[in-house]
Amino acid sequence: AQHPHRNWSTFSSLALKVAALLLVAMVVLFDEHRVHAVPSSSVLNKNELNVNDSYNEESATNVMEDNASPPHLDDALEDLVYSILPKRLYTVIGLESSGTKFVTALIRDALQLPAYREGSYPYEAKYSFLEDSPVQVQHLSMPWGSTCVDSPYPPIVDVVLPPQCTRDHDGGSSIQKDCDAMAMQLWGFKTKKGAKYKYPHRYFLDITAQKDWSDSLGLELFIIIVIRDADISFKSRTKDHCSDVNLANAEESIGTNIIVDAINKYILKEGEMKVTRQTYKYWDVEQTQIGKDVRQNSKSLAASEALAQTSMDSRQFSPRTLIEGVNVLPSGNNVVVVSYESMMKLSDTYIKMLYRTLGIKSDFMPKLKNGNKKYISIQYP
Repeated sequence: AQHPHRNWSTFSSLALKVAALLLVAMVVLFDEHRVHAVPSSSVLNKNELNVNDSYNEESATNVMEDNASPPHLDDALEDLVYSILPKRLYTVIGLESSGTKFVTALIRDALQLPAYREGSYPYEAKYSFLEDSPVQVQHLSMPWGSTCVDSPYPPIVDVVLPPQCTRDHDGGSSIQKDCDAMAMQLWGFKTKKGAKYKYPHRYFLDITAQKDWSDSLGLELFIIIVIRDADISFKSRTKDHCSDVNLANAEESIGTNIIVDAINKYILKEGEMKVTRQTYKYWDVEQTQIGKDVRQNSKSLAASEALAQTSMDSRQFSPRTLIEGVNVLPSGNNVVVVSYESMMKLSDTYIKMLYRTLGIKSDFMPKLKNGNKKYISIQYP
């Protein structure tokens, strides 16, 4: 017969091993429960950019480039402060008539999204479900909205809030609480319960302010700056957006300087061209909420008129000139410069480079139509 003490020792050793295995199992189960307890609206697998079944989630998989340079979206999840923010936002911006809408639609279709956000407007009602999409696309122009004749001398806006904040909703909702908290953080006030946050009819967006604010909240914001031949875009702009040439000149100067600022800060490493905005008008947030369109005072108005007289000279330091000689797709810190002319020339090759820079995996290739042709007259001997 075996010694009782030896039996007890064997049993104790076995019990300890079983307890250790149970402990490991409990840790694994707890870890799985912790991961899956995160709301589905906040979770995004890097190969699944769309979360709404109504626009074919299966076909939307694998649009994220596996070896893309941007950080994994899973890493950004822990940094998000507000639940209404998407995890990734592609904002396309540029001077009016620079091809921004075309590039916005290109990115939208590459991501297989049914719509993009226009400026500071909320989504159309039929696309309101996109508010909960972890990846969104937005279009803005410099300036955005209205026309220069109806809304002359537009102000500069520092931050455009998420689409949920620019529509009416229940004042006690979690959405409203997030919107109010953002407004308090940015401007030190909030609207009445349930009231949407309003923006000027026409305005410039301060790219660096928007980017810095988004980065501080953990939102992965891509800024895609579209540039086009200066003379052609100006001709198109005065035809479709701003028939007053003096106002168009003033707007181009301000918009170009804001774009140059962003390129200086996020892309260029040396030889930065500094731009001052001391004569530019920023928006009065509170007055805008109560419907008052505050015009420029005489001093800033005179400054803008002076800018208009010298805007032709300022075109010499447009973003297109500044980036001459750099890589075809200059980028840095998720800010990318897209050349309309280069896209028309290189077509599919250029678009593939753009997808790669933006961390998008897609085979979608649009049919390109060069909008510059109608502005160019070629005479043969």
